This record gives sequence, C-alpha cells and structure tokens, in this order.
Amino acid sequence: MQDGAGYGTIIRQEISEHSARVALTMGDAARVFRWIVVIVRDVLVNQWLFYDYHYKYVTKIC
Repeated sequence: MQDGAGYGTIIRQEISEHSARVALTMGDAARVFRWIVVIVRDVLVNQWLFYDYHYKYVTKIC
C-alpha cells in the first residue's frame, strides 16, 4: 500500500491485488484441468489401442 494515499486509492489497490491472486488461482485451476483432460484422453486412447490389438491379433491366434 502507498503511504498517504486516500481510502479510495487503498481500496482500489487492495481489490487489484486480490483480483490478481484470483486470476492466478483460476489460471492454475485451468492448467490442472487441461492436464486431467490430457491424462484421461491418453488412458482412453491406450485402452482402445489395446482392445484393437487384442481383437485383431490375439483372437485370430487362439
């Protein structure tokens, strides 16, 4: 905070600092969500590829 600033300036600065913290938190949450989506997608794709491999090759051998 600034020395000798009026209450309006102090309040605006506090709101600005709080908004910056909230924006950072939302950015972190979005980043985590994107990682979760990528992980889930990779797991599902790998399961599909395993199923496809099993169906095409293993069932013909047996």
